[in-house]
Amino acid sequence: MGQNWNFYEERLKQQAELTPFKASAKRVAVRKSPAEKARLDAEVAQRFEEIAEAAAPQPALSRVEKVMRKNAPDLAGASEAEVRAAQARNAAHLDARWPRPRLAALVLVGLVMWLHPLSTVRLFVCAVLLFLVAAVTTGPERARDGSFFLWRRFLRYWKVELVVARKLFRRARQRMVAQRD
Repeated sequence: MGQNWNFYEERLKQQAELTPFKASAKRVAVRKSPAEKARLDAEVAQRFEEIAEAAAPQPALSRVEKVMRKNAPDLAGASEAEVRAAQARNAAHLDARWPRPRLAALVLVGLVMWLHPLSTVRLFVCAVLLFLVAAVTTGPERARDGSFFLWRRFLRYWKVELVVARKLFRRARQRMVAQRD
């Protein structure tokens, strides 16, 4: 670990600045009036305060505290302004997510599958045939890896919408069962 020589250099500069000032203030204070002495004393006190403030370490927030202040400012002890800013960010995020065109597309795909099951079966048969052709031409491992890649991309793109669609489907099914009973 290296030394922080900048700290020592700054300290030496501060001491060099203060020492001549104190000496000149003492020389001037002997010759000046009481009002001048009071002004010089106030100036010295002000400079000492500035040095003390500069030397005092500023309390820094850790990364965890910064994230907590951003995500849950009301729990992290943030000010009212930070809480309001976080609420505005959350509202803007929710507004940006709705309406969900991908969810509408997923519902449309489900409706097409339900209304035209023969077309859906044909599409699945074509997909299986394409997988078999890819497996013969590139090898089964590469075909498997390619299909897993496509599946992961599909889930990454549609993950939230699939969860919402599942919840909607469960709720609709529960209502139908409740109406039947």
